[in-house]
Formats: sequence, C-alpha cells, structure tokens
Amino acid sequence: MNTNGEERRKMRHSKFPVVIATLGGRGTRLYPLTLFQSKPLIPIVNYPIFMRMIEVLVRQGARNIIFSTKGIENSLRIKDVFRYGADFTARFNLKTQLNFMYQPNYRDMGSADSVRYVMEYYKVSDEVLVVSGDNIADLDLKSLTAYHRDKEAVATVLLKELPPDSDLSQFGVAELGEDGRILRFLEKPMRTGTTSRLINTAVYLFSPKILDILREMGDGARDIGSDLLPYLIEHGYPVYGLKTDGYWADVGTPDNFLKTALHIVNQKVGNIRFRPEHEIKNRVWVHPTTQKRFKEGGPRISRSTIIGGDCEIHNTVIIENSSISDNCIIGANVTIRNSVVMDFVNLKEGVKLNSCIIGRYATIGEESIIDAENMVEVSGRKDRTPVVGDNVNIVGHSLLGAYKRVAPIEHSHTILKSMHFKELGYDDANFYFIEK
Repeated sequence: MNTNGEERRKMRHSKFPVVIATLGGRGTRLYPLTLFQSKPLIPIVNYPIFMRMIEVLVRQGARNIIFSTKGIENSLRIKDVFRYGADFTARFNLKTQLNFMYQPNYRDMGSADSVRYVMEYYKVSDEVLVVSGDNIADLDLKSLTAYHRDKEAVATVLLKELPPDSDLSQFGVAELGEDGRILRFLEKPMRTGTTSRLINTAVYLFSPKILDILREMGDGARDIGSDLLPYLIEHGYPVYGLKTDGYWADVGTPDNFLKTALHIVNQKVGNIRFRPEHEIKNRVWVHPTTQKRFKEGGPRISRSTIIGGDCEIHNTVIIENSSISDNCIIGANVTIRNSVVMDFVNLKEGVKLNSCIIGRYATIGEESIIDAENMVEVSGRKDRTPVVGDNVNIVGHSLLGAYKRVAPIEHSHTILKSMHFKELGYDDANFYFIEK
C-alpha cells in the first residue's frame, strides 16, 4: 500500500495534470442497472464505464488519478476494481507506474467540496483535471491543456455544442464571449433560458489557484456547476470554455447508454480500441474462448459486433450490431440486433432482442420478445430503451416493449422511493416500471 509521501513524490514527477474523478452519483436514471452496482462500474462493451474513461486518459499521459467516491458500497466496490494502478500499468504496457488514490471517508457536500478535500488530503499543488464517471469522451487533452495555459485561466470548461432541437434541461449551458471567456453559466436551464447550445461536459481543467478559491468560498463550495463556476465568473476570475468536436456522451440514461455502447462497437470513439487478434472478420470481434465453442459454420454474426469470453452460442443464432459480454448462453434461433447483453445472461430458444439492454445474470424465457420498436400500450416517455435488470428471470413467451424496465420485485420500494418512476405491475418475481 502506498503512503501519502510516496504518492506526493510520484505526482511531482508528472507533467500531466492530476486527475480527480467524481464518482459519487447514485445513477437513479439508469435503474434497474444501478441497483446492484454503482454507475461507474456498469459494464459498457465488456468494461466498466469509468474504465473506458481511464483508457482515454491514460493513453494521453494521465498517471495520477484520485477517485472521489461517496458511501461505503460505492467506495469499496470501486477500490476493489481499480486498486492502486499496477494492473492497469501492465494492461496498457506503460513504462511509468499509474498511481490511483481514493477519497477517505469524508461526507462531501458535492463535487466542488470533494475537489477541495482531496487536494488538501493529498497535498496537490499541480493543475487538476476533473472528469465525471458518467461520461465517455474522446478527449484531446493536449489541446485542452495548451489552451488553458495560453489563456492563463483559473478554470477551463470543455464544451460540446448540441443540435438545435436538443433538450438542454439536463445540462449546464455556457455563454461565451468572442475570446472564449465564459460570460454566463446556467446550470440545467429551461428551454427558453438561453440561446446557447454549448453544454458543460463535466470536464474541467483548474489551475493550482483553485484550492485557495475553494477555501475562500467555505461552505458555499458545494457543486462545481451550480456553485464554483458561477462564483468564479461573478468574481472576475478568468474562466474559459473550449469547444470540442471530439466524441462525448453522457451515459446516465438507458437511451444514451445503448447509443454510446453501439458507437464504441462501431469504433466511433478513437481512443477506445479492441484487441486485433480477436477480430474474426471486418468489425466483428469474438474472444478466442468463445470461438473455440463454435460448431461448424458457427452463428451468423454481421455488422459491428463484439462478443466476450466463454459464451455458448447456437449455430442458428443471428447477431447484428451488438455487444455480448462474457459467459452468456444463447439458444437456438435467437436474434439479437442493436442491443447490449451483459455477463452471465441466458437467452432461451427463439428469443428476439432489438434495441434493448439485458442486465447481468438475467434469463429470458423461450420465444420472448424485447423490442424498443414495439410500442405496446405505453408511449410518450423520455427513454424508450427496454431494460431488463440484473438477476431478472423473464418467463417464456413474454413481450416487453418500448420504455419498460424490469427489476427483481424486492427492489420495488427503492425504485419508487426515487420519485422518478411509476409502477406498471408485478408478478411473483419481477417488478415492472416506467419513467415518469
């Protein structure tokens, strides 16, 4: 185990900013996927969400990463997965050791308070790059740091311009001057609140001065978007925005999660790569332990698809444009299109999946259909992607259409208590619900 002194010595030898990853959110919008697992650890194309972000950061020079976590379950699980960086140093074949650190048992009041605390705890005196555990982004960190230093900014916010018909109410929105300085920052405005479509990607580069400013703010420093950025702008500190044309996605909803997973499979995120030795034909990757189980001829796999290890897949299966994780059993005459199937899933004979997410250890009974294009009875909600949660058993000949989600019945109270969902019904084992 590293001591604080060892960690500080390592940080002084890195020219890259110290990364602080804010991973404290509950992930309610992703229910039922986050009932058993914290959001940064939900697998997207066979690796946890934040592991994908680490890949992007590390390939561009990040070596010191502080995990800002909250709560016993979230903190312990994240540390169990990421440890202190040695495994990732080997995985990426790095010459310089990665150094992972963790926020102690401190009940921060929000992302800004967490940044202050971990900077003090680990005596960080360098630039700080803050990233969120909700996002997948193809960041150009060299351009970001160069822009930040050229502007002599206290804070630089990476911005993404959304199309004219986008709903801005879930994002912070920045209004820029001609020189790139942020004139006004609106946290999750109403549609009529601004003409700008430049959203906050939750990627921030701060100068070392930010620690003194956070101390100056005292208890007012809670959230970065709601508190810190408006404070900096109001008090005349140089805060700049840099527009990115690179890939960026918030994966905090089922629709966005599925869309991003399929973008990764289609190689639209430049810094996320698959092992070339697993590619059995153009844009089809199958783990060797699964390839060995293929019978003569094998299943029909087309378009962009990735399949994990030790899967048993019947010869009559059709898979298109999908992600299949490890240890899955896929029976005869199953069709999977535009979907994500996570670890340990069992799909019985004749199952049809289209544009849906199937959680870990789920079993889908024979001849069942789960299809986002099927508008059975319910329509008009925000997220149309059907989601089957972890450890759910769907009986044979079931139909699950757009917008619907399923979780084990013992989690119904947790889901309804969030106030984001309403009940559709239940059976002996499952609770069916929909977003309000």
